[in-house]
Amino acid sequence: KGLLRNINLKDPAPLKGYREVFAHLGSQNFKAFYKGFLLGNSHVMLSFSFKLFSQELLDFGGREAKICLAFLSGCAIDLALQPLRVLQTRFILQDRRYALATYKGILDAFRKHSKAPAELFSGARAIAPLNAVQYLSLYFAPNIEPLYLPYLFFLINGVATFPLPFAARRLEAQSSRMGMLKTQHKTLFSVLKSVWRDEGKLCLYRGFAAMAIANIAVLMTNTTLVLRSRNLN
Repeated sequence: KGLLRNINLKDPAPLKGYREVFAHLGSQNFKAFYKGFLLGNSHVMLSFSFKLFSQELLDFGGREAKICLAFLSGCAIDLALQPLRVLQTRFILQDRRYALATYKGILDAFRKHSKAPAELFSGARAIAPLNAVQYLSLYFAPNIEPLYLPYLFFLINGVATFPLPFAARRLEAQSSRMGMLKTQHKTLFSVLKSVWRDEGKLCLYRGFAAMAIANIAVLMTNTTLVLRSRNLN
């Protein structure tokens, strides 16, 4: 819901709470709750698969060297996949009703950006800081049980650095196209400074509760399945 402010529409209506968010999405029919689902899951699966493959491929040298190589390859992979993340952000933001939709589909989105592909890399400045935090947490927690590493990443990436992806989403959603955020910022710092000053520091965590519930539910499900699998063996 942190994206739904300053929208390029004639009569923008910022949403002030989850009740208004549900009402707004409900007015577009139930499919609106799954906007960006395919793009988001494609981004996550491709990112995970490529990073896992690159870590196996670059498995040489000392522990510090491995983490540095993983950081560099992670940044490169995230940069290559940034268009999927940008389009996911914009599909989430746009009105699903056909007449008001910025993009009529994934192919239409890529077609519209074929002459201006740079816009698909909006928010890429957040890639290095987010990967740095993730791999530094690996460096300072070498003995943690691998099963619980995702919880560590959630605490660090989700809680401590949530303003960074929040600001990145704002940058990704900026465009002159109908239904997107007005272009006001060029850097993460500019977004963070503006939100802190104009909306309050707590607004940097807008949408955190929904993200936390979704992530914790997935983590607990995965942990339960792994533990059951270990007990069977």
